[in-house]
Amino acid sequence: MLQRTLVKNVHWKEFPQPRYEHGKFCNFISCPDSVLPIRDYIHEEKLEPNYETSTYNVFDSCNQSAVSSLIQNQTNNIIFFTKYQGSKEEYRDKVFITGLFYISEYGIVGENKETRIALRSRGQNGFVVLSIDDALLLDQHRWQRWFNEDIPMNKYGTILPRAIKRRLTNTDTALLEILDHFSHKPNRIEEYRQEIRAYKKKHKNISAMM
Repeated sequence: MLQRTLVKNVHWKEFPQPRYEHGKFCNFISCPDSVLPIRDYIHEEKLEPNYETSTYNVFDSCNQSAVSSLIQNQTNNIIFFTKYQGSKEEYRDKVFITGLFYISEYGIVGENKETRIALRSRGQNGFVVLSIDDALLLDQHRWQRWFNEDIPMNKYGTILPRAIKRRLTNTDTALLEILDHFSHKPNRIEEYRQEIRAYKKKHKNISAMM
């Protein structure tokens, strides 16, 4: 498979692990045609985060300034969240933490000036993704309890996911609660992968890269 070959060809280096756990929020666009809080692989043909290979930024450039800061600050967990657009109406348009990506390795993808930093997670539960029922709601109440401030919103009171860029340390209640929440929920990554595989099989004319 092309995806696996591309991942294999990256010169991966061990990620410098901190003494304590750290994390950083990272937003992605969810798919409106799925019940899962999965990337929009249909309408916007998103390739990242890449559940299929447990990587981030191998196939497309996303949040490179944030990715670079992860290495500089030895931040070893990406906390993926999204404004849910899926088919469960009771959750739609609410913001949820849906994925926890433990960074094992990093590498450079591309050539010359067209390069970017890619990340890979190793191990059975290196990349944990949840069902929307198990996802952690990120709202004003929780944000105020965690950080004693308002969650980023516009003047109409709508949460602005792209404005959520906070880095968390091991002393932050937020990180401790997120890590604990994910440790007690089943990892649905195989369901995510199966859904994408089924879509690719049904639409054989779509990009082989997906």
